Amino acid sequence: MNKHRVYISSTYRDLKDHRKCLLDFFNTVHVRERFEVTSMEGYVADNVEPSLACMEDVKKCDIYILILANRYGFQLPANDPTGISITETEYNTAVADPQKIILAYFANEANPYFEKDADPDTAIVSAKQEKLAGFKKRVREKYLSHPEPFDGAHHLVVQVAQSLMKDEYIDVNFDSSIIYCCDRIPQYSHYLLGMTHDPFKTFVIYGSRKELSANLINRLKLFTLGLPESMLQNQVISFEEFLVSETYEKNRNALLAYFFRRNIGGMLPEPFQPEAFLDGYADSPYPIVFTITGEAAMFTEKQFSFCRDFIREMHGLTAQRLKDRVYLFLNFEVTEEGGQAFQGSAEQLGSALGDAGQNFHILPMLESFRRPALQNWLTVYITPQAGVVEDLLEARFDDLPAPYTMRAAEKRIRELINDINSNKDNIQQQLLK
Repeated sequence: MNKHRVYISSTYRDLKDHRKCLLDFFNTVHVRERFEVTSMEGYVADNVEPSLACMEDVKKCDIYILILANRYGFQLPANDPTGISITETEYNTAVADPQKIILAYFANEANPYFEKDADPDTAIVSAKQEKLAGFKKRVREKYLSHPEPFDGAHHLVVQVAQSLMKDEYIDVNFDSSIIYCCDRIPQYSHYLLGMTHDPFKTFVIYGSRKELSANLINRLKLFTLGLPESMLQNQVISFEEFLVSETYEKNRNALLAYFFRRNIGGMLPEPFQPEAFLDGYADSPYPIVFTITGEAAMFTEKQFSFCRDFIREMHGLTAQRLKDRVYLFLNFEVTEEGGQAFQGSAEQLGSALGDAGQNFHILPMLESFRRPALQNWLTVYITPQAGVVEDLLEARFDDLPAPYTMRAAEKRIRELINDINSNKDNIQQQLLK
């Protein structure tokens, strides 16, 4: 079988983790049989000028994958009258060949972890950003492959895999994680507003158990924090499982010990203090993520005071260390009637935090959603064909009482994904042709 030659084009420093995850995808057993990938990572040991080698490899590839975030990147030498970046030059080289498949993906510009060009000369930075905007406009008008911007590396891989499936380069096998993508737009938007560069952040998420708040948290862990799906449950604990002592220090250490053993493993360092816990993650490629679950009706003074003291302490420690990335998700089940009262309690907690409250965020209460949300999910993640989307809505969701709870919608979404992956009733032909 002849392999398709793939070239991955992007700036490097800001998208290094995304590139690695994408290369790992192309190296999986059933994918690597069909593709031969070339990327800048392979130029380090070569004597050929990297920019020249890039252009030659772009010319040779069958599939050109462009990834754009918030950096324009390294520009060609000043004596080049165009002054455009290597990435844009690669793109120009690719589009000059009408036989080449062009796939392009944009990062979420609102996510602060996609840094912009850095240069002491603000005029150069401004010029680069202007050129980047023009570059994105050109790509968006003709070649943008996915309507939703990506955040984490796993999110990008899902999008690339979908494109390759739709173009029949790989077999249909929708990643089960796309069930988390049935967007909770108000919550997700507020979450992104809280995604600052500060090392410690707290997010309060609450809603009825039928709205499956864990789905939203899993989306955030997978697609914005870059955690692998195998780790999702390693960051979850309930208040009842560790809040058993009368002293804050013992409860805190019980919480930290649980997460240390689940994620780092081995013997606990002695003495076991928060600093030792943070040091244990020094070599981990992933951020530290706590998810504490509880019932809003049981948000007692003991839980309130623990959260207050823990957030204050972790905020102070990470502010000194700076290298850490720590996220605390407080996930509460609440009845529809109790939502307003719980929000008041959460706001009181935020007010009690002092300086640590700057990175304390209460997301809007999770509520049931309506047909357009499912329509959007089907369009973005399954098929852009409007008629097929309508057929799927009628066949799969119209008998559900509206508005939809996430629990009811998720069950149907899982069934749909399973039917597509197993090609039940030749559904793949209907969706992907």
